[in-house]
Amino acid sequence: MGTLLLARSMPVEQFGEFSLLVALYNIFCLLTPAGIDQIAVRHRLSASVRLFGTSAAISAGIGILVGLAVYAVGRLDGWDASALAMAVAIGGMVVIASGLYRAAGNLGAAVWIFTAANWGLLLIGLTGQFVDMPTTRLPFTLFLLWQAAIAVLAWVALLKSPRPENAIPATHIPWREAPALLGMAAVGTIALQLERVMIPSMIDFAALATFSVLASVAIFPFRVMTAAIEFSLTPRLRAESCGDRRRQVFWRELRTISGALVVASALVFIVSPWLTIWITSDKYELSVALLVAACINGAVKFFQTVPRAVLTACGSAQDLSFLNAIGWLGLVLSIICGVAGSEYGLAGIIIGVALGTAIGNLPAFLRAYRAIK
Repeated sequence: MGTLLLARSMPVEQFGEFSLLVALYNIFCLLTPAGIDQIAVRHRLSASVRLFGTSAAISAGIGILVGLAVYAVGRLDGWDASALAMAVAIGGMVVIASGLYRAAGNLGAAVWIFTAANWGLLLIGLTGQFVDMPTTRLPFTLFLLWQAAIAVLAWVALLKSPRPENAIPATHIPWREAPALLGMAAVGTIALQLERVMIPSMIDFAALATFSVLASVAIFPFRVMTAAIEFSLTPRLRAESCGDRRRQVFWRELRTISGALVVASALVFIVSPWLTIWITSDKYELSVALLVAACINGAVKFFQTVPRAVLTACGSAQDLSFLNAIGWLGLVLSIICGVAGSEYGLAGIIIGVALGTAIGNLPAFLRAYRAIK
């Protein structure tokens, strides 16, 4: 909703640029933890001052590198690149905090912290209805301040909370697992944001603005279910030591979410067109082709998350390395298919990326199923 409100209030090109900034933030804030967030869930890592210092140093370093890289490429000016660097560093701390809450079994807090950026965008969108936002600077500055507040509150609460049972201290972080876990996170987050990175180069910022609106009304429900399955499936599978129980948990979760996918697809076709026109004041209109592309894309991205959630919970180190390699292969296929689909416009890119993702995800799905036997 926040994105739609910004689409209504901002000029089309500037909204497209803002969408690119948020997409880059979403990609790099999940890479910034360097696998610490996944290690926290896998090994019940506990929060400490030492872990905070390590996380802050890694996040700040990667944030600076990201800012310098995007500025060197020339896609962003100095101000935007600097703001993105700070946002990525802060976002990394938010993601690690969310992982620590997941490790402690506090899924409600973990989900809220992880999705806080969406609430921030909603508040910024509402602000944009009363305050003029002709460029990216004001909305992204507000977004940066919002995430900084979330990071501070989350870490203060973590450092004051008692250490969970069977948790390991920061001195015993199994860093050898970090590359594979980081690779898995990288593939997942780049895949989720791939269209936003490709569209400006292959079409223009106006097309990216349209995709951002489409993602908000038609793809967003699928993204919510994707986050739900990842947050709920991994800890529930890890809680079960018996293969039969793990399979029961797996199929129960999958049946529930698959039914929700059908309902979500129906709602997309019924609600999305008039909701877009109403909220954006006729500035954007979604065609049937774009709605079909959105449903296909959202469903494929959901099923891509399932093997990662399963293997993070039950897989061996070899399984994680396999998933990492297969994920990068799928990402390459997605780019190739997306480039091929660009001949057919925005819908072609969306469906092409989904097709490449589906093909690349099949071996990972089979490996995940074997892991819970």
